[in-house]
Amino acid sequence: VVREVLAGTPAWLVGGAMRDIALGREVNDLDVAVSGPPEESARAVARELGGVAFELSEEFPAWRVKDREDAWQVDLAELRAETIGQDLALRDFTVGAIAADLSSGEVLDPLGGLDDLKAGVIRACGPTSFSDDPLRLMRAARLVSQFGWEIDEETVAMARQESPRAGEPAGERTLAELVLLVGGRGPLEGLAAMDRLGLFD
Repeated sequence: VVREVLAGTPAWLVGGAMRDIALGREVNDLDVAVSGPPEESARAVARELGGVAFELSEEFPAWRVKDREDAWQVDLAELRAETIGQDLALRDFTVGAIAADLSSGEVLDPLGGLDDLKAGVIRACGPTSFSDDPLRLMRAARLVSQFGWEIDEETVAMARQESPRAGEPAGERTLAELVLLVGGRGPLEGLAAMDRLGLFD
């Protein structure tokens, strides 16, 4: 339905939704990147699905559509760069830097995220991944807890270099990651990953 509503608008399924589809997991939380402001697209999806649409942030063009029973949600965000390839390069980890064109179905995986998914490896998309958003330090440990993956050694080294900035994100964002980590299938492994990344320092 989302694909039909967005027909004619350059849009890509991205992030955690693509990761979960690749892993064969149930998906009820879609992340969609659109070319241009997302408000009109979000309102169109809400009308078609009988949901509600609202702005997520005034700092970055992103809208959320969800049903009134919280059974599903669709997040729509404007591309953070001129092209989808450049947008994917700005994301946190390669396993979340996979996209599918909603019009053609073509899968885009410029950073080898599908191979890293198969290998169970958490690898930063680039050298500025953690400096761009220090919350990604916690997210790496949370992914270890949730999926049992290993963090790439080069990514560990980059994380340790940025770990003094771990306290910069808003407390509620950090708490949300910690709650997911503790509720994951391997919370002790997640805490060990936090230690390995230098977050307890």
